[in-house]
Amino acid sequence: MELSVNRENAYGRLDRFLRKQLRSVPLSEIYKLLRTGKVIVNGKIIRDPAYELEPGDSVRIDEDLSRYSRQTVSVRPVPLKLDIIYEDEDILALNKKAGIALHPGDRTKGTTLIHGLMFYGRQKGFTPHLVHRLDRDTSGVL
Repeated sequence: MELSVNRENAYGRLDRFLRKQLRSVPLSEIYKLLRTGKVIVNGKIIRDPAYELEPGDSVRIDEDLSRYSRQTVSVRPVPLKLDIIYEDEDILALNKKAGIALHPGDRTKGTTLIHGLMFYGRQKGFTPHLVHRLDRDTSGVL
């Protein structure tokens, strides 16, 4: 994969550029690409995430990243009792109990917290957006 750096996308550091250009690729994978020498800038392997890019630079990724292409997953709203700790016009904070999956995945079947949030948001007239996540077996504020 070849990427060109120009004035509009020259974010300074190489890791910031890659993060903006490869939005569907996890940050951990971007750093792995750097560590393993899969990122080439102007024909030279660059491992330093803080490497400063300039307009005109050419960035090549020697890795197939197609597995990270975003797939749209439809989540149907489902009524679910939510343990709401705080709510105002901008924020909704929930108490997430351990054992409840946050969102659907390959190993998660059935209703998840995001299904309930979508239902709640539809009832209140907004679309919820997560700012962080908690693992299935982790409890805490979401």
